[in-house]
Amino acid sequence: MLMIAVMEHLRNPGNILRQIPVLLKPDGKFVLTTPTPLGGKIHAIGARINLFYKEAADQHEGFYNRTQISTLLCKYCLEITCFERFLYGGNQLVVSQQRSIMQLSTSTEHKKFSA
Repeated sequence: MLMIAVMEHLRNPGNILRQIPVLLKPDGKFVLTTPTPLGGKIHAIGARINLFYKEAADQHEGFYNRTQISTLLCKYCLEITCFERFLYGGNQLVVSQQRSIMQLSTSTEHKKFSA
């Protein structure tokens, strides 16, 4: 499944991300790209000086770093298997998959004991 240059436009990306594990095949991959926070700043500055469309910059709801993306994906039982920044650090590519049953049970047990 692909989500290319979408996440930064969503007010609540969890509304979409929570559906991914349900729709993804057990061995499937979920691939997303989104600007980094640095890329968001560059885009906003570029829009102010007419290098980029101002309307496009106005449509951005938020920018996420690797840790924030990992936390969001983990919340919906997905784990990052590959992470790359591209375009001089302005964008990021994230490949994820469903967490294994063993990881999920260990994670659940850990939560029980740490509570």
